[in-house]
Amino acid sequence: MKQILTITLLLLSILCFGQDYKLFNASSQKVYTNFPVPDSTFSIAFDSAALVGTDSVYYNFTQPGMIITSQNCQFWGGPQCTKQDRQTWLGARIMYNNASIYNFFTLDGEMLSFDFSVSGEDSTLFFENQAEKFYITFEKADTLTVLNYADSVRIYTIIHTDASGSTINSTLNGEQIIVAKTLGLIQFLQVDAFPGILNPVYLIGNVSPDLGLAKLTNEILYEHSVGDEIQIRDYLNYNYPSSDNHERYIKYTFRSKTVTMDSISYQADRHVFDKGSSTSTNDIVELTYLRNEIITKLPYDYLKPEYYLATRKLYMNDYCGLNLWTYSVNQDRGLRYCSDENCWGSNDVPGPPPTEETIYTIGLGIFNNLYSDHAIATPPTSGYTLSQSVIYFKKNSISCGSEAILGIEENNPKRILLRVYPNPAEDFITIETSVTKESSVSINNLHGQEIYKQHLSDKLTRIDISNLKRGFYLVKLTTENSVLVEKIILE
Repeated sequence: MKQILTITLLLLSILCFGQDYKLFNASSQKVYTNFPVPDSTFSIAFDSAALVGTDSVYYNFTQPGMIITSQNCQFWGGPQCTKQDRQTWLGARIMYNNASIYNFFTLDGEMLSFDFSVSGEDSTLFFENQAEKFYITFEKADTLTVLNYADSVRIYTIIHTDASGSTINSTLNGEQIIVAKTLGLIQFLQVDAFPGILNPVYLIGNVSPDLGLAKLTNEILYEHSVGDEIQIRDYLNYNYPSSDNHERYIKYTFRSKTVTMDSISYQADRHVFDKGSSTSTNDIVELTYLRNEIITKLPYDYLKPEYYLATRKLYMNDYCGLNLWTYSVNQDRGLRYCSDENCWGSNDVPGPPPTEETIYTIGLGIFNNLYSDHAIATPPTSGYTLSQSVIYFKKNSISCGSEAILGIEENNPKRILLRVYPNPAEDFITIETSVTKESSVSINNLHGQEIYKQHLSDKLTRIDISNLKRGFYLVKLTTENSVLVEKIILE
């Protein structure tokens, strides 16, 4: 991150001594989601804080933005790098005057000014332009249980009007802003593109006290019930003939669950067979996980300053009507980080960089783990693809995916696999399919117009979608005998 501004001991003592209806302090870490329908997540984790006069100023953690010429870092192909300077959903910075006034600055320099000392039926204006106005009105003080934590709260209502005072029935009009004595900001709104984007958000995770989705642990991730089923495709293929190459299917049916202070264990029936095989093995196994082992923790949705670029996202995904939180990590070894310039640039690797992606789904475990080391010789003499992915599961009596059956060949159209991930996506998607012969993949908009098409030569194909507009698209797999379609969201 950028060089941390000087934080005086006085500031730390002021900001970290309890909340007392403050929205946050310098060390706050929180995560929010869209209200009322959860979708993606929005984290709070400040890059730095400082005293400016008598005001406390918070600078949000940042994301890659403009391209600069690096003075201290030499990257592969030139001195240019991508500066980590684009602010997040809370805007560019926040100023607090220690008298209940919070000024939020959007990325366009607009200011939202909230006076949380308002009481009774008074309303205060927090934003206006030539076309519209936004107010908050104090509604009531109450006690509210948030993330199983009882806290005293102050509740405000948002009023949205046009310039003449007539109500505008927008997504924010009538919504609430909730501030708690200990937890701080409970319910709020997206700031960075305000008022172009009117998006209410609410708290789903908090650090200190640790509540909700403050971190993802094995206990949260591997939450199975008796009777649940999961089938995993275990795939290894070297880019040359090898006795280690395999494509096998492993199915677990959970029989019992045991929880101790330290671990969570499942007894499960296991059914294993290789593709094209006429035989299988069946046994009973114990699956044990350390309950408090941390997979990741807040903040989820920003790029951390590691040597390689790693994009992290926590979002809600639809699995056949079952909505589950999904966490994805995409590693890009073709980029590296320079702390001196706080920027990302090209990394010199021998040939195309490997593809690395892991997707975790709460309640299912690791949903997909992909590593592909691309060949750099013709014919290829190196490189391999390793993939372990859930292709079928039954959870809460809901079945999702296509179960692989012993002895069923891939050319049976009922057994063809099509998986597209991540979903939602941003810059790239991976197409995973069980067939390549006489098959192609295309991307179409919701009007049926074909935007992209490619013939398949591998069972894992990565496609650059960074030039497409945000919205919904259809990914269509066309084979010799069938057509399969998956809907994706581009963010």
